[in-house]
Amino acid sequence: MGTVIFSDVHADADAVGMFSAYIRAPAFAGRFGPVDTLVNLGDILHRGNNPGRALEIIRDLGKDFTLVSVLGNHDHAFLNDIPVSGSDEQSTRRHLDLHGSPLLSIFSGMPMEWVDKKILYVHGGPLDLGSQTLRLNAGSGSPTHPAIRLPGTTILHRWHSKRWRTAALPI
Repeated sequence: MGTVIFSDVHADADAVGMFSAYIRAPAFAGRFGPVDTLVNLGDILHRGNNPGRALEIIRDLGKDFTLVSVLGNHDHAFLNDIPVSGSDEQSTRRHLDLHGSPLLSIFSGMPMEWVDKKILYVHGGPLDLGSQTLRLNAGSGSPTHPAIRLPGTTILHRWHSKRWRTAALPI
């Protein structure tokens, strides 16, 4: 069985609905094999205009698949009433309507990172690793946390700049 990784739903219920239909389609299983696990790398909320429906679809995916989610920065901001950029008035109003909704229970106990089979899943940095914080060194792009300075490792990351960057660590 396989795993599908997705992120940055941003309250776009139409997009996550299409995603849900796509991964259930026989053509998808025919091309990629059957799927039993979904990994959501965060940012279910903010920016989009249908957060309630997006949360319902994510919740329902968890009924049919093993669903693992990590908290994104926009999810954290919403849950802690921290203003972030990118949401228009309509989106802000619809998100305010969620306060007190049982749909928000999806975030209860949601971790900021998840490790499975020696793979670290995270939305972005900084990432709390015990008593230290992971931050990419702005100059070299190499991680400064000793736990992930592994010889011969290449890190592929994509920040909100929409540009892919790699950092090859020295052996």
